[in-house]
Amino acid sequence: MESKRFGKNLIMVAFSRMVSLTASVLTGFLLPKILSVSDYGFYKVFTLYAVYTALLHFGFVDGILLKIAGKDYKELELPKMRTYTGFFMMFEMLVSLVMIGLGAWFSSGEYFFVVCMLAMNMIFVNITTYYQFISQAIQRFSEYSAKSLIVSVVKVIFVAVLSILYFADIMDISYRVYLIGLNVLDFGVMMWYISIYREITFGRREPIGGLKKDIVDIFKTGIVLTMAYQVSHLVLALDRQFVNILFTTEVFAVYSFAYNIVSLISTMISSVSVVLLPMLKNRSREHVVESYKTALTVVAIVAAAGLLMHYPLVVFIDWFLPAYQGSVKYIAIVLLAFLFTAVITVVMFTIAKVLDMSFDFFKDSCIVLCCGLLTNSAAYVLFRSPEAISYASLIVMMLWFIISGLRLKKKTGVCVYNAFIYLVIISVGFLFIGSVVNNVFAGFIAYAVWLIVWSALIYRKTVKRLIKTLLNKNIEYS
Repeated sequence: MESKRFGKNLIMVAFSRMVSLTASVLTGFLLPKILSVSDYGFYKVFTLYAVYTALLHFGFVDGILLKIAGKDYKELELPKMRTYTGFFMMFEMLVSLVMIGLGAWFSSGEYFFVVCMLAMNMIFVNITTYYQFISQAIQRFSEYSAKSLIVSVVKVIFVAVLSILYFADIMDISYRVYLIGLNVLDFGVMMWYISIYREITFGRREPIGGLKKDIVDIFKTGIVLTMAYQVSHLVLALDRQFVNILFTTEVFAVYSFAYNIVSLISTMISSVSVVLLPMLKNRSREHVVESYKTALTVVAIVAAAGLLMHYPLVVFIDWFLPAYQGSVKYIAIVLLAFLFTAVITVVMFTIAKVLDMSFDFFKDSCIVLCCGLLTNSAAYVLFRSPEAISYASLIVMMLWFIISGLRLKKKTGVCVYNAFIYLVIISVGFLFIGSVVNNVFAGFIAYAVWLIVWSALIYRKTVKRLIKTLLNKNIEYS
């Protein structure tokens, strides 16, 4: 029964992610077309720092997730939840005002506008995340999926309208117009969630004075997970930070475009982590270990298969976005780093949360961050090119994979050497094919053969078992 529920939830979330992926493809290619390279650079500066604004809930939403994960909606104490909700909304508004004040002091011009947009967006996104985590914790994935569908459709319509205005020479589109529209969209999503979860938003509340200890505990339990999550994002974005600081906005725009392409592929894979956490929370160690083994294999193979997207993307960029042809050389390297980060963030981090190892993951991420600072700095000093920084980041991602895998092995006994060797072999083949095969179609076929051969050799038993399971129409992780 549980396996069928997991399969249903996974399909629901994956479908919403598929629609989101389609929307991301459309917006991801249309935006750099209708914005100037400079404007696109400022937009990517916004998206780069928007990741860090999630830190500004200071662990509260992660604490809520850990506090109620695995419960049913009927088990929630609504008066307490209303107090938590009201407190968090006021808290985020206060943080936003502080952020704008600091922005006025330390920035000006276009950068101050970006700070203001970030401060507003932080309120909408963090409050939405609060409700999303409640949906995830109580396994009500219908609201979670519906939100993704609605946002995707509205975003496509918004970008389509801007594109029509641009191509019809009615108006020039600036990044300011897009960021304002994005904030309006995120505000609408927040209000939609407030409406859906009005029972935990409006009504009789517990006095906040009597819940001070609970609120402090939520912050304390959540801040470690938040810090671990944010440090991991800092590791993932470290090379972009270097490029943003050390090179021009135009170079950063082209470099960030490569990451935009990779994010399209990672969208689908992240569905696994959304469903996996509440399903495994409070389950037996044996159940978690077996789920870890299977997820490790599946995500590694799916991520490797995602590299096939590189070949049609090269053709499309040459045809539709010639201004971003320089990103092609970065995409190949970033995709290889994605092989390792997909397993780390989707599988290893999720299992670490289930096993209450967030602080261990945080410590390891800090070590990797320090290594990343050293390797990226060395790459810049020696070669002074964004490409060298990309390769330095790839090395760091491989190191992060090993460190995280060894940490989890102590707790689960699961060895990740097979997965690491598999991803290294896939990476070597991908780079070799790219260097000797100039024809895109031939390269696609050659890599597909390489992928199939090594997947069959290393994961033969697992692949056969999964195929048999799918044929029996029974998705399971046991």
